[in-house]
Amino acid sequence: MKAALEYLKDHSLCVIPMTYDPPAPGEAKGKKRPLIRWKEYQEHLPTEQDVRKWWQQWPDAMVGVVTGAVSGICTIDVDEQIGYEQVENLIPDNLEIPTYTTPSGGC
Repeated sequence: MKAALEYLKDHSLCVIPMTYDPPAPGEAKGKKRPLIRWKEYQEHLPTEQDVRKWWQQWPDAMVGVVTGAVSGICTIDVDEQIGYEQVENLIPDNLEIPTYTTPSGGC
């Protein structure tokens, strides 16, 4: 909850609670999925009260960020090392871009 509130209040990011389902037998990767219906949050930020309610209901939820105009950011989702290397080659050396490793091993 603390991180979700910080992202919302200090950075104006549209946060939603997420969970990670481990891979089913025979699947290589698990799946991230939202714990709420999040379509409306493509248009507006949740309230602090929304965030507190969600994390009280799911205290172990991961923090998801709805990207695009609502948060003012875009992302590149890379699932394999070769993709990461190709994207890295397109980014100038003097540009620092924050990255995050997902539970399924993507970036």
